[in-house]
Amino acid sequence: MEDNDNKEQTNKNNYQLNYQLSNKDKYYFYIGHIFNDPLLISELINLRKSLKTTFTLKDSYWNNKLFANIMYIGYFSIDIAHSYMENIITPLLKAISEKIGQLECTLTKLRIIKIKDNLNKITLEFTDTNDYLNKTIIPYIHNHAIAEIYEKRSNVLSPPSINMIYYTSSPVLNSINKRNELYEKLNNKLETLKTKRFRLEQISLIKGIPFQYRTGTPSKNNRMSIEEIKRYNVML
Repeated sequence: MEDNDNKEQTNKNNYQLNYQLSNKDKYYFYIGHIFNDPLLISELINLRKSLKTTFTLKDSYWNNKLFANIMYIGYFSIDIAHSYMENIITPLLKAISEKIGQLECTLTKLRIIKIKDNLNKITLEFTDTNDYLNKTIIPYIHNHAIAEIYEKRSNVLSPPSINMIYYTSSPVLNSINKRNELYEKLNNKLETLKTKRFRLEQISLIKGIPFQYRTGTPSKNNRMSIEEIKRYNVML
């Protein structure tokens, strides 16, 4: 379903994977959840199309797969990523899951994030019933598995979300001066969803392979090929 949705993107540019010598075997890695519900996937794809057309999102692009992004963990080789998950993050998640169990999550709100002057993205945030993700799980992983290793990583934690679409500009959104009005129009789109809930029973190690979509150094905001590397049943 998503492959068809991305034909338009593929036809726009003859993308080539950016294999610079210094970055050849390095990828972007995330802790996240791959959606399995066909209805939810279809609803999210239709929402993305609606955002693009309703708000006239210019030069828009997206990744080949939608996934629930819990945390970005770093840019390194696949071997390091596996070691990182097996030896550091998975034990932490297991310790947490013994007290929390599986999570019932709800899609909550759309948000615009300005990445740079000519690039923005719209994310769809979600939370669990007791807000364990924001209050316990993400801070715990950050403090014990991210901050201790990456001294320069920001302590500002992002809420769990789905990257819906990237774009350069939007005449429609730019014409709305009041922030409250802008987000009201944006989040009215959520009312069209037939389902806003999903169960987080496991997490996955997810690899992002950047495409050479724009000039400059590859970044986690490039269009990517998303691959699920390994699924960890730690939220049971």
